Amino acid sequence: MRAGMSFLSAAVLAAASVGVATGTAQAAAPLRPANLDACQGSINLTNVQVENLCAVVTDAATGQPLAGKQIDFYTGGGQFLGTSYTNQAGMAHADGPVNLPVGAAQLILTGYTATMAGDGIYTPVSDHAPVTVGTDGSFDMK
Repeated sequence: MRAGMSFLSAAVLAAASVGVATGTAQAAAPLRPANLDACQGSINLTNVQVENLCAVVTDAATGQPLAGKQIDFYTGGGQFLGTSYTNQAGMAHADGPVNLPVGAAQLILTGYTATMAGDGIYTPVSDHAPVTVGTDGSFDMK
């Protein structure tokens, strides 16, 4: 112990010099960025249903697909359409037709948004995609 230094001061100095935490909390690891790409959907006007909504989620740094992530789908006006989870390829589908809420058919023509909320590991991310009329992008008045 150095001259003029108390035992407690020497212990704190020794702990600090070897990297021992002295009662301070460690900062949480930063969230990792993710990419989300929504693909073109379609609307079936006969049944007033949205079809073919999908999104692909990857780790922005590695490009690896993110499996098991919850994806929420919304109309362009913010009305909730449904939820799906990404598969091993990082793709989430709105499997089968999604019934539109009353009055939402006009809103879906502006497209839809796919969103992944932050999960403590990855940052929140979303993407907007267009919606076409009919499954092949055409609208036929017969």
